[in-house]
Amino acid sequence: MDGPRNGRRAALALVLALVVLVGLAPSAGAVPRNDRVAGRLVGELWRTVLELPADESNPYVVARCVRFVNVVAPFAPLGPDVPDLSCRLRANDRVFVGARVWEQSAYEQVLAGNPDTSEAGLRAEALRLLDQQGAPEVRLDGRVVPVVKGVSRLVRVDLPTNNLFGDPSVTSTTLVAAGWVALVRPGPGRHTIAIRQPDGTGTTTHLYLARRGHHR
Repeated sequence: MDGPRNGRRAALALVLALVVLVGLAPSAGAVPRNDRVAGRLVGELWRTVLELPADESNPYVVARCVRFVNVVAPFAPLGPDVPDLSCRLRANDRVFVGARVWEQSAYEQVLAGNPDTSEAGLRAEALRLLDQQGAPEVRLDGRVVPVVKGVSRLVRVDLPTNNLFGDPSVTSTTLVAAGWVALVRPGPGRHTIAIRQPDGTGTTTHLYLARRGHHR
């Protein structure tokens, strides 16, 4: 069980650079106002990803920029050969960077032989997985952006038949998500978000927000 589980876990632990609900503002970096906001966003992220079928519409199958609940998310796996991604922003978009995020579902908890599928049990495992490395570094246009640790409450997920767990018999589960995240506020123009993990791997996402009255 360890081999397949570790392989699936590696796939589900891909590092994400996300674009989230922000208004047009001068270029600057800022942490979420509190960890509850960060935790809610991380939980919504995982709900969205796991509720997508495991086909080309899922960013874990084909890395891409996607939108969910007014959020644009450039998803890319963490690794040595990850190509850069590009995202176009709308005037009302904000940028939420999930520099490293993990989830622990009740389905995976039981599969690993741990019967504690309570919120506390899932939270402990999600944090253990997240904390296997130190905090990643996030830079917006070369400037360091502070990251905070966000942890979700218990999230219910309805799974498609063709789900990322590879088990058509499971139709729903609950999970707790945790992540090192940051909020950034890019102004009009071109921007770059670079994420680097303590082991030296990372991802780069290019952002473009048109100036008012200008289109590409």
